[in-house]
Parts: sequence; structure tokens; C-alpha cells
Amino acid sequence: MELKVVWDQDGATIRLHTGQFERLGLKPGDHLRIERSSQGMILRPLRRRPRYALAELVLQCDPGVPESTDTKAWSQLFPIGREFG
Repeated sequence: MELKVVWDQDGATIRLHTGQFERLGLKPGDHLRIERSSQGMILRPLRRRPRYALAELVLQCDPGVPESTDTKAWSQLFPIGREFG
């Protein structure tokens, strides 16, 4: 498999043919970690934590679930600092 390193003012980009990209299961924008070994260099996918938008998380909530005892007690507490101001 042949890779091409392209330099620009932002750093370097590694390029490979589309078929190789697909065969390796990579997608545009994926990040790779390069490791050196006695056999040469090893490219490994860099797993990043998924990022969520608040709207995505709210969609997962079930408004029909009854409020827990802890949440009810918490909502009855008085503000201590400037939570509401």
C-alpha cells in the first residue's frame, strides 16, 4: 500500500487512494496515531469520544418517566449563591 505525505502551511496530510481508504474502513476526517516499531511505522485509528449536542441528548429523554425522589427534594432547596441571578 502506498501513502503520500503532502506538506502545507498547516502541517502534513497523508493521502491514499479511495479504494485503500475504504478497504481500511477509514472515513474522511478520521484521525490516526503513528507508532514506530522494529518493522517500520504502524498507523492506528485514534478513537475519539463522541460529541453530543444538547438537542440530541434531550431527544433521548422520556418526559413520561415520573420524577425521582432525589430530584423532587433537590427542586425544593433554596438557592445558596447566585444560581438564579
